[in-house]
Amino acid sequence: DRQRIHIYLDAGVDDHNLLASTKTFHQTLDKLGIDNVFNEFPGGHGLSGPDVGWNYFHKHLTNSLTYVGKYFKAALAQKPR
Repeated sequence: DRQRIHIYLDAGVDDHNLLASTKTFHQTLDKLGIDNVFNEFPGGHGLSGPDVGWNYFHKHLTNSLTYVGKYFKAALAQKPR
């Protein structure tokens, strides 16, 4: 059931190969009618510079958890107790 699938995607403008493939994946999901959100942020999942290591992840963790949290809450609200 495609209506039950919700996908969060993000990539940084410095994620050159990752950015292009993530945009393509986002467009494919849209064409298939699968709910998704794609965010493009400054920086990237780099091995050097200000986003080295876990910095990119930490900067954008709230974005992804907010998105998936909305659907977790909705699913729990529908589940009979």
